Amino acid sequence: MEVLRIDNETLHDAKKVIEYAKRHIMDIHQIKLVIAGDLSQAGHDPGHVLYIDKDFRVVFSIEKQSIGLCNHISVSKENRKNYPSPHAVLEILKIFDMERRKSKSNKHFTEKKKRCVKDSTPKI
Repeated sequence: MEVLRIDNETLHDAKKVIEYAKRHIMDIHQIKLVIAGDLSQAGHDPGHVLYIDKDFRVVFSIEKQSIGLCNHISVSKENRKNYPSPHAVLEILKIFDMERRKSKSNKHFTEKKKRCVKDSTPKI
């Protein structure tokens, strides 16, 4: 059974990642460079990364997209053998104020190659 422990230290570290993302918003030009492979993804920048219990790896960024500012998050297991459980992902989304909202713009999908769950939510 998967265990997710969110303690005060985790919450403190998450706030640091959020503040870092607010200071390093990716614009559409940067996003296109990442897609083309000409710029490193947010997950390669330690300021965007949060580790929880050495088992979960969370990458959080803020992107300026055509619909406005969007929070973007990727949640994966360090061992990459399993996807994170839906319950763990939902609890992690809460830390980043990304609980599921009813919106046509919400995108939630999995990547089989990386065994991660990603979510992109417009900031409301």
